[in-house]
Amino acid sequence: MDNIEVSGKLRWYQGISRMQWTVLWVSYVGWLLDAMDANLIFVVLSPALTDLLGAATATRANVGFYGGLVVAAQLIGWGVGGIALGVVGDYLGRARTLALSIIVYSVFTALCAVAPNWWTLALFRFFAGWGVGAE
Repeated sequence: MDNIEVSGKLRWYQGISRMQWTVLWVSYVGWLLDAMDANLIFVVLSPALTDLLGAATATRANVGFYGGLVVAAQLIGWGVGGIALGVVGDYLGRARTLALSIIVYSVFTALCAVAPNWWTLALFRFFAGWGVGAE
C-alpha cells in the first residue's frame, strides 16, 4: 500500500521505464560535465589568453577584453546549438541528437587545448557551447 496511492494511481516515478531512467542519468551526467567545463574555463582562461596574446599584448585589460569575447562566443553557441539541434532532434531523434551533441562538445573542448590564437579559442568555445546547448 506504500507504493500505490489510495486512489489506485501510480506515483510519478512508477510509470518510468528503465530506459527512461537511463536516458535521464546520461543527460544528467552530460550536463554535470558541461557545467564543470563552463566553470573550469574561468580558471584557465587568464593564463591561456596570456600565452595566446603574447607577453607584449597580454595586459590585464586585454586579457579581460578577449576573455569576455571568448565567454560571449561560448554563450552564443549555447543558444544557437539549442535552437539548431533542437530542430535536428525532431528529424534524427532525441537519442541520436544527444549523442551528436556530446561528440561535438567533447571534440571542440579538446581542440581548445591546441588553439593557436584567441579567436580560434573563441571559435572552439562557440562550437563547444553549441554542443552544450544541444544537450
